[in-house]
Amino acid sequence: LILAEARVPFELILIDHYAKPQWFRNAYPPAKTPAMQGTPGGVDSGEWVGGFSDLLERAVGQSTQVARIARQRGPLSLKDAEGLCEKLTSSLVG
Repeated sequence: LILAEARVPFELILIDHYAKPQWFRNAYPPAKTPAMQGTPGGVDSGEWVGGFSDLLERAVGQSTQVARIARQRGPLSLKDAEGLCEKLTSSLVG
């Protein structure tokens, strides 16, 4: 959501949490979701990162647009947003 809010172009691919495709497991052996390859709006090294906190840290560190959005004060803290993301992910795949 933060990538969309920052208006950073990205491609979303839905991964079934319980039946992760072989191409995903081959490309990113930890197969942790959510995951991101490269950094939309930042340096596209092609490297994978997984987990909300690690995704956010990379995106904020490499994209001024994402960093600007992440610094804004809103109704949720980043920690609250992480918890919401985990709940949303669980409800979508459960």
